[in-house]
Amino acid sequence: MHAYRAEDHWLLVTEGLAGHDGAELTLRVAPDELAAAPPAVPWPFQVLVFLANSAVSSGRGFAEDARLDNDASFNGDQAATARCLVFVADRALTTPGGDPESGSGAGVTFIQAVPVTADELETAGEKGTAAVTGPLAQDNPLLVARLYR
Repeated sequence: MHAYRAEDHWLLVTEGLAGHDGAELTLRVAPDELAAAPPAVPWPFQVLVFLANSAVSSGRGFAEDARLDNDASFNGDQAATARCLVFVADRALTTPGGDPESGSGAGVTFIQAVPVTADELETAGEKGTAAVTGPLAQDNPLLVARLYR
């Protein structure tokens, strides 16, 4: 896994999953989410490691519009409302020769994990992921993870 500092967030990217299914996972995290993390390994890293292990052990990766229900908070704080994930093409990240519309580049697709609330997950299941991520992206175009909303 790699962590890259952007202007207003950290970009976390898996390495090696593309060899299994052609997709790497990304997660964008605000610096305050990492600073407030009490465990030795902050929650964003734990989530990506869990997802990567799940993808490898099941033989199935994550694709755009996938959803993951979760009943516990990612960071251990019961006040955190975003406890589920939806997956979207990371259109801000491509490799040379890639296509920003699909989030793919040079044979690699970047799929972004986006924390959402249980209600948002239900909406995504009924109306599609874009029904949730579209409104979120109006104030947060890169869909930087926010567990408290």
